[in-house]
Amino acid sequence: MLGAGLDLLWQRGFEEALLTCDDDNAGSIAVIERAGGRHVKTGPGERAGDVGKRHYVFRPGSGQAKLGTHHGQPFIFVQRAKPG
Repeated sequence: MLGAGLDLLWQRGFEEALLTCDDDNAGSIAVIERAGGRHVKTGPGERAGDVGKRHYVFRPGSGQAKLGTHHGQPFIFVQRAKPG
C-alpha cells in the first residue's frame, strides 16, 4: 500500500516523503527500515508522557517500500519538488 502511494508521489514530482511511527513500535520500525526508510530523528510525543515519534524519510529509489499500516493507517508527510 505505501509502495503504491510513494510511486504516485514520485510520478507527480515529489522529492521525498516523511513517515512517522511510535518509538516503541518495533514491528513498524523493522518494516519501515527494511522498506528503505532512512531514520532522520526521534522527537517527543504530542503530549507530556506520550511515546516519542520516529521520523523516516523516503526518496525516489530509496528502496522497495512495502508497508501496510500503523494503527490502522499510514501517516505520510510529503514535500513537493522545488521549482526549476
